[in-house]
Amino acid sequence: MQYIKFAPSLPLKNLVECYYVWRSKDIIEPLWIDTPPTAFTAIVFNLERPHSVFLEGDKIFDLPQCFISGQSISNYTLKIQSKIDQIGIVFKPTGLSHLFDLQMFEFTNARENLNDVLKGEFVNMEEKLLEAPTDTRRIEYLEAILLNKLRNKSYVMDGVDRAANIIIDRYGNVSVSDLLEDAYMSRRKFERHFLKRVGLSPKYYARIRRYGTICMQIAGQRSVNWDEVLYQVGYYDQSHFIKDFKEFSGKSPSEYLLTNNELAIQ
Repeated sequence: MQYIKFAPSLPLKNLVECYYVWRSKDIIEPLWIDTPPTAFTAIVFNLERPHSVFLEGDKIFDLPQCFISGQSISNYTLKIQSKIDQIGIVFKPTGLSHLFDLQMFEFTNARENLNDVLKGEFVNMEEKLLEAPTDTRRIEYLEAILLNKLRNKSYVMDGVDRAANIIIDRYGNVSVSDLLEDAYMSRRKFERHFLKRVGLSPKYYARIRRYGTICMQIAGQRSVNWDEVLYQVGYYDQSHFIKDFKEFSGKSPSEYLLTNNELAIQ
């Protein structure tokens, strides 16, 4: 299985985290992949026949062929039943909202059909991506659309954008009060704009980022030094950590270690 990241061009660096290509050979038996929240949103193109199923609790959802992935607030599992050929755009916390004028709280914990939401923005993109001779050419197709959107925007980062990026950079280890000092707006206005652009409240978003960081660090492992992991992300109260972990994963940390089948992707 191959997972490759590509950096965005300089004009998009404040809006796009990365592009990625995920591919595999034929899947002989169904592959179940645990996926914790990442604190990022994405636009995803699945270039193979629909094979992914989004599971949440005892509910099963067929994923659209191409979709917008909003902020996740709990673990979910992907069921892969065929060859993987997927390409995606991973956005900075407020990037998708800025470029496409979306209210991100409408997409929280959802995967929405791309062509239903952004009508006419990615016309014939699946065909172009399938016919592209290289991954670099695929990325160029996607980036051309984003650059064109950016040219028609008067985008300037403000305190809300900076606050969301700080949460990412500090792995959620920051207080809302600290973020407000740089926002230059009232708490109510700050939280309202944050919810619109990111999809979650600042405090909840920080919790998601911290939890997702822990899951990234323990991916693929069956034994970890919890004290070291918690120290790195700023958890100083073990009971608080266990409470968050159970809320987002549905399992205790020890249970998760024994059963998780998460891809170790850095």
